[in-house]
Amino acid sequence: MNEEAYELGDKSLKTADMGNVMEGQAERNNVDYAIKTTETGKDGKSQGERLNVDDVIKTIAKEEGLEVQQSFMNDVFATERGLESKAFLLDSLLPRKQIYVNVIDCWAAVLNHQQKFISEGSPKQLFCHASMFVEWMFKRGAAKSKRMGAFRKHMVQVVECYEEKADMRSYDMVMFPILEMKHLYLVCFDMKNPSIYVTDNMKKSVFGVRDSTIFFDKSTPYKVKHIFCEYLESVNHPKAHVMEKMHPRKLKLKWEMTDNVTDCRVFVMRHMEMFKGKEYEFECGFNDNERRNTSQINNLRMKYVAKILLSDANVYKEKVMRDAEETSKKMESNEYGNVIKGLGGYEDIEKALGVTEEAMKDDHKDAYHRVLG
Repeated sequence: MNEEAYELGDKSLKTADMGNVMEGQAERNNVDYAIKTTETGKDGKSQGERLNVDDVIKTIAKEEGLEVQQSFMNDVFATERGLESKAFLLDSLLPRKQIYVNVIDCWAAVLNHQQKFISEGSPKQLFCHASMFVEWMFKRGAAKSKRMGAFRKHMVQVVECYEEKADMRSYDMVMFPILEMKHLYLVCFDMKNPSIYVTDNMKKSVFGVRDSTIFFDKSTPYKVKHIFCEYLESVNHPKAHVMEKMHPRKLKLKWEMTDNVTDCRVFVMRHMEMFKGKEYEFECGFNDNERRNTSQINNLRMKYVAKILLSDANVYKEKVMRDAEETSKKMESNEYGNVIKGLGGYEDIEKALGVTEEAMKDDHKDAYHRVLG
């Protein structure tokens, strides 16, 4: 696995000041807004424009009918500690859609739950929410105390309110999905073997490298490092000062792409799942020919729908399965059933999910139905 230091891009680009748009702030606790995906809608509104959810529901109800309207806002995922997601948010895992930040947060919760069952000797990882870093935290005028207070509150939520885990001593690696200029990448703090890595599916990243003694003059990866190291120092972490001396380094990946901006969040989900640190092989199964990656990316989207819905971290797991049982036959007869057939049918979906025929039964099939609903 090769690595390279960031190359400073266009010097006129001030990454943090130019669009560190944290859409997760609007999604995280209550869904007040829906942020449109990359395709322009029938109403002609452009990418990224915020619409009031009530207006979105009315539009969908008019076009698709009352049944779709009702299922649109169904609760389909929640943890015991309050992280929630709606059906329309998970619907963004369908092919060619830009995935909501809320879905990345749900994925982090699923991965954190899986950490309870890792084998002995495996690195203990903490997966943080993509909504932890919000725009105001990086801007001039933000008070250090307010910034650190917000970060500490988010961190406590990530560790499921277990205060004893908030000191980070029990973790070998901490991962932060970072949203910048609508592009998502991953910043990884290796605490066991002090290093800071960045994984990004794009060859030309939206971020550069710019450290400074002045916080607001730092580029985003260095701002993330600054805030996290301040936090480590505040909890008296034994490696706080060691991590402060580390510089973020971007990993060179053979599957880097040049023009696929829609699927960056799929890549981040995969990187979160597979990256264990430099001492472990980092292989995600992507083809080095980006044109051939389409089917692999779509397979991962289906896999992550099922994994999120069927995770034991999801308090709605049983409810989702019951609802899916009731609606699956109806769905097969309408356009959503055609979508499934267009993807190759359930057999291909099962293969994509990598589950055995015995383990599959109807669980993932119904879950996929439910999400599409």
